[in-house]
Amino acid sequence: LVDYISEDGLRSVLLKRYEEGNKKPVSLSFVGLINKRLIPVVLREAGISDMNKPVASLTTHEKDNILHILKDWRFEVSGTNPWASAQVTAG
Repeated sequence: LVDYISEDGLRSVLLKRYEEGNKKPVSLSFVGLINKRLIPVVLREAGISDMNKPVASLTTHEKDNILHILKDWRFEVSGTNPWASAQVTAG
């Protein structure tokens, strides 16, 4: 998902976001980093079921899971959505 920065660089970005939003819900740590529709999916895949879980309560294992998913998430595409659901990104 985040291929424009090295793993160490992403780790630094995430740690900074975690520190700045220590008491905020973990879901807010990813606003502006990944598409907002992917945030709950990434968190669920990382084993975090509560999107409102405070960043301060994330375990090292959960943080490592998030980093791994953002850098090397592999999945099988199983279909497409209609044109009305299409999304375009640039930059």
